[in-house]
Amino acid sequence: PTFAGASKIVLAGGSAGGYGALLNWDRTQAAFGAIRVDMIDDSGQMLPHPYFDAALQETMMTAWGLEANLPADCASCLDDPSAIYDFLAGKHAGSRAALLTYYYDDVIASYLQITVGEFLDGLSQLAPVFNAHANLEAFGVDATGHVLMAPGWNQLSAGGTPLRQWLTQMVEDDPAWTTSLD
Repeated sequence: PTFAGASKIVLAGGSAGGYGALLNWDRTQAAFGAIRVDMIDDSGQMLPHPYFDAALQETMMTAWGLEANLPADCASCLDDPSAIYDFLAGKHAGSRAALLTYYYDDVIASYLQITVGEFLDGLSQLAPVFNAHANLEAFGVDATGHVLMAPGWNQLSAGGTPLRQWLTQMVEDDPAWTTSLD
C-alpha cells in the first residue's frame, strides 16, 4: 500500500545487500504483482561450484536461511546457487537485472575462501548465462575493490562506459544497455 502509485521498482543492494537483492528479487516481484521490478546486485556474486564451496553453501543455508530464500520453483538453485541468475532472468524476462563487480573482489573471495584469481575464474563461468539473456547484464571493472556504488562510484567506468551512464541506461530501458567489461 505504501507504493501503490509506483510504476517501476528498482531493488538494489551492495555486498551482503547484493545477495539480498538477488535472493529477494522474485519475492519482491510477487509482492508488487504487475509492477515491474528491476534488480541491481552490487558485489553479491553467487558463483558456481567449485568457487562456492559446498560446506560454505551449507553454512549459508543455515545462517541466512538460504533454502527458504531461494525461489521455491528453482529446483537447481539448491544444488548450484549460481543457477538463480539464469532462472530469474528467464522468469522475469520483462524486467532487467544487473551484476556490478570488480574482477578482483578480495572481500567476497575471502568470504568464499578462494583466491582473487579463483574469484575471477568463477565470474568467467557466469558469462554464458549473462550472454543468454538480454535482460541480464554485467558491469565489470578490472581492478581490486568491493562494492561499486560506494564513494567515488561516479568515477568508475568499464569498457569505456561510465557506471552512471550504464545504470541510467538500465533504469530508462535504453536499448543500448548491454554488458560492459574492462
